[in-house]
Amino acid sequence: MSSQSCHASGHTSPPAGLPERASALAPYRIHRYPAHLIETWPMPDGRRLTLRPVLPQDDVLEQAFMASLSAASRRYRFHGAVRSLSTGLATQMTNIDYCLHMGFIVTVLDDHDETMIADARYVTAADGETAEFAIAVADAWGRQGIGQRLLSALCLAARRNGLRWICGEVLADNAAMLCLVTRCGFSVRPQEDDETLVQVERSVETHLPAAHREPRGDSFFGALGQSITQWIQPSRGRVV
Repeated sequence: MSSQSCHASGHTSPPAGLPERASALAPYRIHRYPAHLIETWPMPDGRRLTLRPVLPQDDVLEQAFMASLSAASRRYRFHGAVRSLSTGLATQMTNIDYCLHMGFIVTVLDDHDETMIADARYVTAADGETAEFAIAVADAWGRQGIGQRLLSALCLAARRNGLRWICGEVLADNAAMLCLVTRCGFSVRPQEDDETLVQVERSVETHLPAAHREPRGDSFFGALGQSITQWIQPSRGRVV
């Protein structure tokens, strides 16, 4: 994938003497949490938003966030009727390696309680240089620049992890998302075999749209689709 080294999560043998239950609760291992990607900024009402890489303990926040979205927002994110996240899916979305699979959340503090208001992530394709992304922003937090910050964070993380391109599929009627990605330098083109979808793509190294990408002999999006885990349904997010 790149010259950088990354360790994926996995199960390890528990230390001698550690209770079986305790070891079962902590099978997740990463090389290093990317704390340098954390950023905060103030809102006009005085509250501060925090954008940070997702943590395993954010699974409950993820479930609450997805449950809070409108039916339309969940449709834009997952391309289907999804009411909630299962515990297993929430675990998969929060136990990540920060390299092949990168995830960010945006939170706000209300009376000392942390509330999640946005989620963004990418999954690396089999070619080792491309990632497919997904974004969702809470309905009440639209049009405040959160989607653009998340896209910037994804591109920065992808570039530092040795990737070159970020892409995805967006529902053709998701005007807000299409407006955002166009503003952020993505190329936008209809999907040939499905008029309900639009393919979007850009370089993470520059604001170079995919129209300037070197010609490829293979069917890129076909190969990418084989490499992405089906549960994440990448780039099917609603950003307002």
